[in-house]
Amino acid sequence: MKLHIIIPNYNGAHFLTNCLNSLRRQTYQNFRITVVDNGSSDESVTLLQRHYSEVNILKLPYNKGFAAAANAGIQESKEPYVMLLNNDTIVKHNCIEKMMNAILSDNRIFSVGAHILSMNAPHLTDTIGDFYTLFGYAFCRGQGLASARFALHHKNHIPSFTNCGCAVIYRRSLLEKTGLFDEHFFAYLEDVDLGFRARKMGYKNVVCPEAHIFHYGSGTTGAKYTPFKVYLSARNNIWLRKKNLTLFQRLFRAPFFLTGTLLKLLYFHKMNLGRFYTKGILDGTKTRRHLTSHISGNTLSYLRTESWTIYGSILYAFQFLQRHL
Repeated sequence: MKLHIIIPNYNGAHFLTNCLNSLRRQTYQNFRITVVDNGSSDESVTLLQRHYSEVNILKLPYNKGFAAAANAGIQESKEPYVMLLNNDTIVKHNCIEKMMNAILSDNRIFSVGAHILSMNAPHLTDTIGDFYTLFGYAFCRGQGLASARFALHHKNHIPSFTNCGCAVIYRRSLLEKTGLFDEHFFAYLEDVDLGFRARKMGYKNVVCPEAHIFHYGSGTTGAKYTPFKVYLSARNNIWLRKKNLTLFQRLFRAPFFLTGTLLKLLYFHKMNLGRFYTKGILDGTKTRRHLTSHISGNTLSYLRTESWTIYGSILYAFQFLQRHL
């Protein structure tokens, strides 16, 4: 097999059937599948054993989080390419073929992301590549915008800063150089952290506009914003800065970061989630010292990441105006 598809799962039995059936319909079939079960208490394992004998099941004793589940699957595989796939997705029949064609086209490509569409509104993009801003948080390119606008790209793939772990193929040989997901993150932004590291090492992250995956979104947590998700995202944003930015970068970005943090706090305060956001920021600040920094001394790498972040900030502002005007 050339590709190993890894599906982290926690109490997702109601999603797995559609996801796995869509994999059976793929035009590209040179893969095997492992579902990494994070200690589910529902019928997930029974469903797999009864109806999907081709699927390998890797059981974890309790919910260790997305990052740990993904790492467990990657460490168990030997294939040259690994794909992470959320359980709450349906994969279009030719999606994996297009993604594999992209990653095989250039040995400097670290990851290839799919064009992820909203399951309930498939004419809208969920994400087509993730970006990072001077304000200190990541965002999904194209989220909430018409997916048709990205069909104008005639190339098989286009650049992104990093890719969403919902549906992404990684090159194993480069994963061995960047390292795997940071399990301290548990969930949220661990994919941005990994892609950030790859970018600083000079590798490429791209996305295929015509490789479509339909995504329910928040299939495990149950809502777009929950206290748990807001807390983890805020904490992990602090860790992301500590791990990937030099002291000079953090000082240069400080006014933007403080502005972004204040705006986020006001936003979540209106949703009665402000205290969870504040706790995440404070806990992230207190505990950031235990993290291993991945700081590149390469000036060219520094300039590249700065240019990507500036571009991401402009794109974020432009996308915000598109959605609200």
